[in-house]
Amino acid sequence: MARPGDVSPVGVAANIALDVSSHAFGIQECHVYNEATHEVFPGTSDVVNGHLSPSDEAGWGVDIDEAAARRFPPERFAFERWTVQVRGTDGGLFSP
Repeated sequence: MARPGDVSPVGVAANIALDVSSHAFGIQECHVYNEATHEVFPGTSDVVNGHLSPSDEAGWGVDIDEAAARRFPPERFAFERWTVQVRGTDGGLFSP
């Protein structure tokens, strides 16, 4: 499983759930989210001593705070400029 920087905290929680339930799991890559992401998505996983753990909360343990989301409108970074070259608007990857 990979955890690249363009996966949402909800997607990461789903990846972690698959990791801990699969005998085929090997390694989970990591992206460290900023404070704003943690505020907008309460329950966003953190790396602790080099490990990710599933949430103890119901479901995948990640929620969304819509009021916080309004305080952090989307911004365009270099990463987004790269992403539009490899992903469609639905998030699917373009074929090479």
